[in-house]
Amino acid sequence: MNQQHFSQPRIAAPLMHALACAAIAMSAGPTWGADPGRGQQVYTTHCAQCHGEGGHPVWPGTPDFKRTTVLLKPDSHLVATIQKGRGAMPAYAGVIRDREMPDLIAYLRTLR
Repeated sequence: MNQQHFSQPRIAAPLMHALACAAIAMSAGPTWGADPGRGQQVYTTHCAQCHGEGGHPVWPGTPDFKRTTVLLKPDSHLVATIQKGRGAMPAYAGVIRDREMPDLIAYLRTLR
């Protein structure tokens, strides 16, 4: 008796993993990135009078956002500084909403 062995084509494990991850990501709901346009509105309302329209400081001792080293800090550090204030800068916790922080930081990083 001639026994033939038939095997079904197998999908490689990495491909299966990628498909599973894609399915999970699509079912998790929409995600949004930070919006520098909205961040510019927040900046204009709360920050520009001291930090300047284009990120050049108006007041002495105010950080210059055109200098990249100012914005190389992690987002969490920048958020904490904005919320708690620093030096002459008042605290903006409760004034600038948590959901606006990523937008504001994204805008600040466009000022280079």
